[in-house]
Amino acid sequence: MSVGIAGIRKKEFGWSLQVSDGSYVGVCEFVPPEARSAFFKIAEYHPEKITANSTYVSTHYF
Repeated sequence: MSVGIAGIRKKEFGWSLQVSDGSYVGVCEFVPPEARSAFFKIAEYHPEKITANSTYVSTHYF
């Protein structure tokens, strides 16, 4: 089973996680700063939906 990052929580950092069928599986809150920076660079080019609290990314590219 693969788990992917589906979104970024803005106020309190967290990555929203989902499995390949699109089901939500949790939040990853403890991420090294280098990994956060690397993913933000990717996510800013592939946003699917942006809300006041989260940015959801298109998982079709990952």
